[in-house]
Amino acid sequence: MCGISGYFGSRTISNNKIAATLRLMKNRGPDNQSKFIRNKKGKNLYFLHSRLSIFDTKSRSNQPFVFKNLLMIFNGEIYNFLELKKELIKLNYTFKTSSDTEVLLKYYYHFKEKSFDKFEGMWALAIFDLKKNNLILSRDRFGEKPLYYIKDKNGIYFGSETKFLRSIYSKKIKFNKQKCIDFLSLGWNSICMNNDTFFHKITSLKPSYNLKINKNFRLTSNQYWSLKKIKKIKNLNIQKLKTAFINSIKLRLRSDVKLASYLSSGLDSNSIYFVAKKIFKKKLSTFSVFNEKDKYDESKLIKKNAKENKIENFNLNLKDLNIFRELRSLIYYYDAPVLTLNNLAQSLLCKEINKRKIKVVLNGTGSDEVFAGYYDHYRHYLIDLKNNNKNEFHKNYKIFQEKIKPIIKNELLLNLDKKFAYSRLNILKNYNFLLKNKPIKHDLSKKILFKSRLKTTLFRQLKESLYPELYFEDLNSMKYSVESRTPFLDRKFVETLFQFDAKYFMKNGYSKYLLRKIMKGILPNKILIKRKKIGFNLSVNTFKEFSKKTFLLYLTKNKKYIKIFFKFNFLIDYFKSKNFKEIDSEDNKFIFRIVSLNEFIKLQY
Repeated sequence: MCGISGYFGSRTISNNKIAATLRLMKNRGPDNQSKFIRNKKGKNLYFLHSRLSIFDTKSRSNQPFVFKNLLMIFNGEIYNFLELKKELIKLNYTFKTSSDTEVLLKYYYHFKEKSFDKFEGMWALAIFDLKKNNLILSRDRFGEKPLYYIKDKNGIYFGSETKFLRSIYSKKIKFNKQKCIDFLSLGWNSICMNNDTFFHKITSLKPSYNLKINKNFRLTSNQYWSLKKIKKIKNLNIQKLKTAFINSIKLRLRSDVKLASYLSSGLDSNSIYFVAKKIFKKKLSTFSVFNEKDKYDESKLIKKNAKENKIENFNLNLKDLNIFRELRSLIYYYDAPVLTLNNLAQSLLCKEINKRKIKVVLNGTGSDEVFAGYYDHYRHYLIDLKNNNKNEFHKNYKIFQEKIKPIIKNELLLNLDKKFAYSRLNILKNYNFLLKNKPIKHDLSKKILFKSRLKTTLFRQLKESLYPELYFEDLNSMKYSVESRTPFLDRKFVETLFQFDAKYFMKNGYSKYLLRKIMKGILPNKILIKRKKIGFNLSVNTFKEFSKKTFLLYLTKNKKYIKIFFKFNFLIDYFKSKNFKEIDSEDNKFIFRIVSLNEFIKLQY
C-alpha cells in the first residue's frame, strides 16, 4: 500500500515540484520515498513512490522497481502473489525479495496484459518500458485503489490523489463547478457516476481498465474485466461459495505486519472476524465507532458481542466531536468535499488504528452491493418473484409486510411499480429549486442488464454505491498510513456469487440470504438471524455546536461562497421553515453537503 505519482511527456518538472509532491505523498507511504527520473531525446519520465511496507519490509522491495527493461511503481496488494510466484519459478524465474511487487512485475514481464486476469487484489500501477518508451496505467477490478490522470498535448500526469497532480502540473487547476452542483443535488452516490473529479482536467481512471500511452503520447484504453460476462448456473452450490469466501479471507490475512478488523453489530464485519478466528485461528483486534447520542447508535450491541465472544475491541465514541474542526482538516487532505458525516467518523477510527501501530485493517465494504443487503433490494426481489413465481411472491410478500415494512421509513421503497428505476438517485429529495444551475442528467436507464431486476440493480449499484465507498475508504485509511482490505470484493468470490439465480439472494424476509447460509455454524446465531439493518449513520444535529441558529448564521457568514451555487434567499427561507429537532434524513445529509462543499470552495480562493 503506497502512493504513486508521475509524468511522461515532453515537459521538464522542477526539483522543487518533485520535492513538494513527495511531501504530499508521505502519509500514504511513510516507510520509504524514492524517485526515478529520465530525460532522453525530448521524452521525460518521472516516477515518484512513497511506500507503506506490508510484505517484505526490507529496503530491497522499495520502489520504483526495475526488472530488465521494465520500471514499475505500484500502490496496493496482490494477495495471491505466492501462487503466482510458484508459476514463475516453474518457468525458471528467480527472486531476490519476498514481496508481491517483484512477483507482479515479473509476471507482467512474462504474460504481458494477460497477467491482469490472474491478479487477485487491489492495485493502481504504472509500468514503463524503458526500451519501447511506452507506459501502461492499470486500476483494479472494483476500484479499491484510486488512479487519476491529466492528459494534454505534451504528455500525461498521473497519481493516487488529485493533489499530487495539482502539485506537479505546470498550471493552476480550477475547481469543477458542475461536479460540485451534482454533489449538492444528488449526494455522495453521484460522485462516481462519471470519471470527472472536483477539478477540471483531472480524470479518474475507471475500475477494471488499463490505459496505454505510446511513445508519441497517444492514449488507448481497454476494459479487462466485467461482471456482465458471468454466466448463470442452475444449481445452488453453497459449498463452492463458502469455499470462495473463506479463501478470500485467507488471502487477505497474508501480511508481514499486524492486522485488525472493523466490528459492528451486523453480518459483514462479524463474518470476517469469525472466519479469521474459527477457520484460521487468528484473533484480530477489532475497532468500532459510534455516537451514543445518535438514533443509529449500536454501541450496546457491539459491546455485548465483544464481551460474549471474548473479542478484543477498541471503540471510539464521537459524542464530543468538534465537527467543524475535524471537517476542515479532512477536506484539506481529501482535496475535495467530504461526502458524508460517516466519512469523517471512519477517518477518526483510522487515526485510532494508526495510534496502536496497526498497518492493515479488514473491512466489510461491498457486502451490501454483492449480497443484496439494502432495503430497496427487497422491492426488486419481490418484483422478480411476482414476474416468475406467484406462489413464492405471495409467501414472501406476506413476510415482507410483517417483518420488513415496519422498519422501512422511505415509502418509495414499498412501491412495487415496475416503472420504478434501478437507481437510488431517483428517490432522493429534489433540491434543484434552490440551485442556480441544474445537475448533469445521469444515465438512470431502466434497461435490464440481466434477466433479474435485482441483479441489474446490484450491478448498477456497484458503481453508484460501492465506488464512492471505496473512494473515501482509501482516503480515510491512507491519511493515517493504514491499508484497508476488502474480502467481499474478491474476484472469484463475486463471480461465483453472480452465477447464482437472483431468487437465492433473499428468502423468507431475510436479506443477504446466501451470506447467512455460508456463515451458518461460524457466526453466533443471534447475529445470523438479525433482520434489522442498523448501519452506522451520523446526523448533524447530534453535535453540540450545531443548531438551527448556528447553521443559519453559518450560511450568512459564508454568503460569498454559498451564492456561487444557491439562490441565497430561497436557501435561507427553506431552512428557516424547518424544525431542526425533527429534521428528516435527506435534509440532514443536504445540510452536511452544503457545509462540506463550502469549506472546500473556501480553500480554492
